Amino acid sequence: MRTLTANRRSWSARARSWGLVTLVALAGCGNPAASNGPGSSPDSREPGQVALAYVQALFSGDFDRAKALVDPGSRTAFQLVALGVDPKLVTARDLGIGSTVVNGDRAATTILGTICRAGGATPGVADDCLTNNDPSTSNPIFKVALVRRSDGAWMVTLDLTGGVPPADSTRTPAASQSSVAPSHA
Repeated sequence: MRTLTANRRSWSARARSWGLVTLVALAGCGNPAASNGPGSSPDSREPGQVALAYVQALFSGDFDRAKALVDPGSRTAFQLVALGVDPKLVTARDLGIGSTVVNGDRAATTILGTICRAGGATPGVADDCLTNNDPSTSNPIFKVALVRRSDGAWMVTLDLTGGVPPADSTRTPAASQSSVAPSHA
C-alpha cells in the first residue's frame, strides 16, 4: 500500500487525481466515545460529531444514515455523491475529528485518518491512499462543511457557496480517532 502524508507532498496534484466525487463527499464531509462509534446517532449540537458520523456512514455504504445528516437543501447533491462512492472501491480507516472552526451558523471540521481508493483487480497494483494527521490541514479532501439549523442542530452541507469559516473563527480541537471500514491494503 502506498500512503502519502499531508506534510510530505503537495496535495494539489494528488487531490485532482481523486476526482470531484471524493472531494464533494467530504467537503459536504471524532471523538468515538462522544459519538458512540459508527452506526450511532451523533450529538447534533456538536458539528465535529455530525461530520465524523457522516463520513463514517458514507464510507461504510450506509447512505440512508449519511443522507439523514445532510441539510435538506443539499440532498440532491448528496444523491450524486452516493452514486460515486462504492464502499468496495473507496474506504476509510482511523477516522477522527481534527478540529472544528465555527463562524456563526457555518462550520468546517477537519477529518483525520486515511482514505483509500482500491488499486483494482490487477495483480501488483497497490491501493492509492491519502492520510491526514494534521488537525488544521487546508486539504479540502479532509474538510466537511456544516450549517446550523434554527433548532441548533448541525447538518452537513454540500453547498459550498457560503464558504468555509475563516481561520480566526472559533476553533475547537479534538484528537480522538475511531476505526471505520478496513482498506484494501
